[in-house]
Amino acid sequence: KGNLIIASGNVDINDINSISIKGDEAKYSKINETIKITGNVIFFDKNKNFKATSDEIIFDRNKNIAKTFGNTKVFVFGENNSNINFEIKGDNSLIDQNNKTLEIDKNVILIDHLNDFELYSEKIVYNKNDETVESVSKTKINYKDEFLIKSNDISYNKNSNGFYTKKKTLIRARCHRNLDRTCQAGC
Repeated sequence: KGNLIIASGNVDINDINSISIKGDEAKYSKINETIKITGNVIFFDKNKNFKATSDEIIFDRNKNIAKTFGNTKVFVFGENNSNINFEIKGDNSLIDQNNKTLEIDKNVILIDHLNDFELYSEKIVYNKNDETVESVSKTKINYKDEFLIKSNDISYNKNSNGFYTKKKTLIRARCHRNLDRTCQAGC
């Protein structure tokens, strides 16, 4: 009993490392140093510039890893947490704060607010150290409502603002006169 702390209601946990976790119920294991929070969960790391919301989050304080389960949204902010750079939606995620990586899977939608594109895939891996996003499996990108890109395993490098893949790729340009039609010869 003394090694497990349970709280319910409006739970608000603040860590000395600038981490704030809120939710409906929390269970903290002193032995494992893990926190399981369920119900309307918000996980915010001010130093690492991201916020995650989900149905459930388990945070391992020793490993600095957060896992989310169900209805996950992750917001990656710019410096000073002022602007949202990326918004990523999916079912589950693994956030490794030491390696500065985020893996999110199942029905993933990444919205890049700075570069105006949406990426759809079954899984993505974001690496903050080298500012890359890797999609796994089938991927579709709506780039500025001007191009629709379909391929597998696409990499996006934020620094060069470029997409890369070695797989067969279909790119459809939209007509500038009529954005609802796929471009034909002579558009």
